[in-house]
Amino acid sequence: MASPPPTLVVWDFDWSLVNENSDTFVIHQLDPSGKIWAEARKLRKEQGVQWTQLMDWAVGALQDAGHSVEAMRTAQSRIPVLRGALEAVRLSAAAGAEQRVLSDANELYIKWILEAIG
Repeated sequence: MASPPPTLVVWDFDWSLVNENSDTFVIHQLDPSGKIWAEARKLRKEQGVQWTQLMDWAVGALQDAGHSVEAMRTAQSRIPVLRGALEAVRLSAAAGAEQRVLSDANELYIKWILEAIG
């Protein structure tokens, strides 16, 4: 008799594992004046810039404002984490479940945040 397939657990990231939008969190953390986010919103509204292109633009604007990649990584390490979700991840791992995180294009931020929270 064949053994059953392994359990697969699929996680959403923003607002599920972390209690924030990880795309915009770094912008708000590094630009408390709100100027970059205001310009991003204007680009989206007036020019219809697609979300991932908008986030690319915003990261470039952060860099143009003097923020390094390391500053972005450090900012992401401060994102609020949902502790109950982390416990669910640990329990799933202990049960031998295969786990995946879904993202629209946010692999680097997710990697940084997961490394920061262990």
